[in-house]
Parts: sequence; structure tokens; C-alpha cells
Amino acid sequence: MFSGMLYPIFNLKVFFICLALWSQIHYYREVFIRYKIHFKNKVSNFFNIVK
Repeated sequence: MFSGMLYPIFNLKVFFICLALWSQIHYYREVFIRYKIHFKNKVSNFFNIVK
């Protein structure tokens, strides 16, 4: 009975951890994509100046 009570709580915990991780990964991916675009623009500007 005790394990039966514990199981849903454990499941919820895992679910929330996965959700937190997924949102973190999603957030960092967005930041990374933005940074990559920004960096690409900077590099192209630099090459335009060099030319």
C-alpha cells in the first residue's frame, strides 16, 4: 500500500523534472539560434569591412 501511494508522487516528480529540463533545453536552443544569427551577422559585417 505504501509503495502504491508513493508511485504517483514519484511519477509526478519525474514528470516535473522532465518538463523543467525540456523547457531549459528549449530556452537554450532559442538563445543559441539567436546568438548564432547575431554572430553570423557580425562575421559578415567584419568581412564587408575587410573587403
